[in-house]
Amino acid sequence: MTALEKIPYFDYFISQIIFKQFDDNESNLDHIIRSNIMNCGLNKLKLLKLLFLVSVIKVDERYLLDDIFDNFYAMPYGPVESDVYNNISALANYIVGNRDISLKETADFTYPNKNHDPLYSRIDKCVNALYDKNKALFNMPTFDLVELTHKADSWRIVFAEAQKRGKYSLHMPKEIIKETTVYFR
Repeated sequence: MTALEKIPYFDYFISQIIFKQFDDNESNLDHIIRSNIMNCGLNKLKLLKLLFLVSVIKVDERYLLDDIFDNFYAMPYGPVESDVYNNISALANYIVGNRDISLKETADFTYPNKNHDPLYSRIDKCVNALYDKNKALFNMPTFDLVELTHKADSWRIVFAEAQKRGKYSLHMPKEIIKETTVYFR
């Protein structure tokens, strides 16, 4: 999957994170997001940490790491999906900043391919699995999530190798991520 092809899935992922934070048995995604966008506490770094955690949860014997979000780099603030990071301004519905998130004027949460594309359902399942594993992650302060992702063995191994090479980032092979421990608490 190309970098830009990942962006609609990341947009949907953001919607599901907000929905999980504020779901009050209301089924209207648009209403929940518009009502709570200013209070959701999300920013670029926090979303990238949550994306890593969602991508490494095994659901139905697969990871989102296998399907969509597969280009993680070990960086000083933890694992970062490079394709998403480099194209985050291409989101259809959100403006994601370093301090907060807001809606674009043209925001429309219909996701036209959702009913025909099983990857949207995979995102739902993985977000639900993360929520079931530790719902506190969704409201955790950003730098607490950074500390948590620093505990991931894959990040520690790969970032140590990057530092040995005099670099601040290095690609994290999927195999290392899947075969090592990630912490959710």
